[in-house]
Amino acid sequence: GTLAQLLLLTAQRRNEVVQMRWADLDFNAGLWSIPGPLTKNGRGHIVPLVPEVMGILRSVPRFENNMLFPSRAGEGRAFSAFSKSKERLAVRARVQAFRLHDLRRTAATRMASLGVAPHVVERLLNHTTGILGGVAGVYNRFKYREEVRRALELWTGHVRQLVGSEGFSTPTIDDRA
Repeated sequence: GTLAQLLLLTAQRRNEVVQMRWADLDFNAGLWSIPGPLTKNGRGHIVPLVPEVMGILRSVPRFENNMLFPSRAGEGRAFSAFSKSKERLAVRARVQAFRLHDLRRTAATRMASLGVAPHVVERLLNHTTGILGGVAGVYNRFKYREEVRRALELWTGHVRQLVGSEGFSTPTIDDRA
């Protein structure tokens, strides 16, 4: 459903995607601003949104809640029934042993195989180690936003080739997670 599509196409962490808020989306600029308190490393992160992702986001129904994936348990809480949703996804995908985090790892690996530079993948993933860690991270503060956008466009085009146009169908409310 929607959550799995967003995990795959944005390559962001599960908890960051599930806590996505309408107020953090700028449809005019095509950007998603993840506040620092919601990221694993505590650093705010800007994710460019490709047209396919913006289409998926526009299909999400708006409830009386600022969250795109609200919990049914209470206001201000995010969706958390991952095990049931993952089981449904595993059946539909005919895959047994995987974790939702594998979608992020697959996106990063395949972007590298498509020629995306490692430092661009690291910026996309909001990593603080690796090529942009240590001294390089201290001195190189450039965000590579346009390069990250192009990487996501390349990645989304690759996924589209694999799944076809119907792979980006608008999920139903039952498929949202």
